[in-house]
Amino acid sequence: MTTYAAGLRVSEVVNLKLKDIDSERMMIRICQGKGNKDRYTILSTRLLTELRTYYRKYKPLLWLFPGAYSDKPMNRATPERVYYDAKERAGITKGGCIHTFAIALPRICLKQEWI
Repeated sequence: MTTYAAGLRVSEVVNLKLKDIDSERMMIRICQGKGNKDRYTILSTRLLTELRTYYRKYKPLLWLFPGAYSDKPMNRATPERVYYDAKERAGITKGGCIHTFAIALPRICLKQEWI
């Protein structure tokens, strides 16, 4: 959900830290994203609610989505595997990859003339 709701690439999602979530400004800070540039993206109310529920359940310490060891981020292959497993369970046969979520948000915003 984070990939789609915030328009993030997989590498950006797995490298999110707790301190990157700014619930006061409703922004997510992306450190060293594409082109090794820092940027901000939107944090929707719905995503914030989901992230708070996730936080209460899993209590991550540093990384929002920790890997097998809590001092390391989640492996990039993990969200990709989750995407393909969910796609298969849903019976979706049309092509596409998890990166489709990252580019969906900007397209929606442009179509709605929000940016």
